[in-house]
Amino acid sequence: MLNWNCCGLGNTATVQEIRELHQQASLDIIFLMETKNPDAIVLKELNFLSLMHRFLVPPERPSSGGLALFWRQDINLQILSSSKMERAQGTLAAFRNFIAICDLFDLKHAGNCLS
Repeated sequence: MLNWNCCGLGNTATVQEIRELHQQASLDIIFLMETKNPDAIVLKELNFLSLMHRFLVPPERPSSGGLALFWRQDINLQILSSSKMERAQGTLAAFRNFIAICDLFDLKHAGNCLS
């Protein structure tokens, strides 16, 4: 599983890194935050994931927000709900709550975000 705040898909290096990670690790699930682009651009940039199921949330404002969830066809994944939520800038309470409910943990990252 890849869970990444990609800070926009307009950067060729970001798309290339996602492609390489997907090829190397044969990822089952890819969740991208802050895609910062309309659905059509996300699908165009990530066309190598075309055989995967997907759920996209376009950004509320240009250059801010956007989510993309891709998963392999043999994975039983169901979106239970989706809604527009307003949140204070920088607040990650909903994400941290999701992590806790699913008994996951957040790995801290240090260094180059593309490494």
